[in-house]
Amino acid sequence: MPPKSAKAASRKRALAEVDTNATVSAASKTTKKRVKTAAKSTPEKKPVARARKPQTKLFHPYLPRIPRGPDGEVFMPQLLPEECIDAVDKIPMPKSWILSFDGTTDRELTLGSRKWWEEHRPWLEQHKRALKLTAPKWKMREKLLAEQVYLPEDEAFRDWDIICYPIPISENCEDHFRGADTEPASNHESREKETTKSEAHVVGKLASFHPNHKWVGSIRGYDRARWWMQEMLKRDQDEFSVYMYNDFTAYGKLEVLENIFMQFSKAIRSKTTYRDTWAEVEGLVLALDGGLGEFIFCDDGVRCDDAIEMVGYLSITALNVLKNQGVLVPKSDIPNLGLVLAMLLQWAWGLANMSGWENISWVYRVLEVVEETGVAVGGIVGFPKVLKEIKQKEPQNGSDKKWKSFSWTGRCTSYRHKYGGPSIIARSVGPMGGSSYDLTRTTAAEMQSYMLFR
Repeated sequence: MPPKSAKAASRKRALAEVDTNATVSAASKTTKKRVKTAAKSTPEKKPVARARKPQTKLFHPYLPRIPRGPDGEVFMPQLLPEECIDAVDKIPMPKSWILSFDGTTDRELTLGSRKWWEEHRPWLEQHKRALKLTAPKWKMREKLLAEQVYLPEDEAFRDWDIICYPIPISENCEDHFRGADTEPASNHESREKETTKSEAHVVGKLASFHPNHKWVGSIRGYDRARWWMQEMLKRDQDEFSVYMYNDFTAYGKLEVLENIFMQFSKAIRSKTTYRDTWAEVEGLVLALDGGLGEFIFCDDGVRCDDAIEMVGYLSITALNVLKNQGVLVPKSDIPNLGLVLAMLLQWAWGLANMSGWENISWVYRVLEVVEETGVAVGGIVGFPKVLKEIKQKEPQNGSDKKWKSFSWTGRCTSYRHKYGGPSIIARSVGPMGGSSYDLTRTTAAEMQSYMLFR
């Protein structure tokens, strides 16, 4: 689709053409007065607005890409104007999701940002009464949305653009893997702060402009990870200062994981591509690293073991899709293939002492598939040690058979039949996953009854 500016230009004649037409028209007349009028018309037809924005400073005039959830859902804003500080408790929304409150003079990060309005407009309108923003504040939206947007050339605007990811939490926790001869903690902390500061400037930018940043992936995969992390926080009772029961938050994370299974089923339909499939894997693995893996702390150990197996079935299914579409190769179009798989294997192997051996034996099938195709797996802190341990421990006889011949649809059906039905807090839910543990859906009266501090 051509840029809007190109369409607008096609409906206007060039400046030189306008001048020539005016001169010819004036010359065809005998009166001197008309000639003077034609001469004066030339400066009046200059495109003044375009002169203020030289073409050399404009890159691609496409509308910014608006992040959305798997089914087009709107993200909650992570930045709010200072005027909304008291509104957070009334909406409600998880406190950790809010990064900061905008206190700039013109509220340039929120009320004065077109991108902020575009990303969160439906959510803002839904909570308009609670936010208590004045009419002039809402009028700022109309003014901003009327302006044309020109994106910087390092801004991603397509689902499959490869962007810089933030460094995963597990990658920053290096102390477990550092030896006695490594640098002092103070130097390490100083270097970590510098890395974090420089990282913040590249996250979300096109990876091609930052070749030294190894943590990259599709922008859709990043959206998925952020969405699942938001969903986790919405099910965290500590975020709302309420207490349901001990394992409520862990069950909430298990519910999110089951929603990921359902979403993956949509991503592997016949008309989808490997890009649809891999984005779901990116989102899952980043979410597991970001706290989703804590679902294992709920008191239903058997269900947790089955969920771990489902992660294995999902991973192998995704690799088969990639292999069938010719992208599971050493020089793949997927730049983070080895990194994401290393994170996945490291997470699973870390459960060896908590879960049954059979539940994580799928790591051998994953390694077998990638080694057959020549894909290099690694690039993260501590993985060489994990890989060595995996290869030293031989899989049990027959454990590999169930990972080679199965149907993802069949496994989902079996899981739903086993665990579908009403949730533990007696709300109606779907066959798998759902929103039973989403605390933002509770009424004010319900929330008040579970408040820790009243």
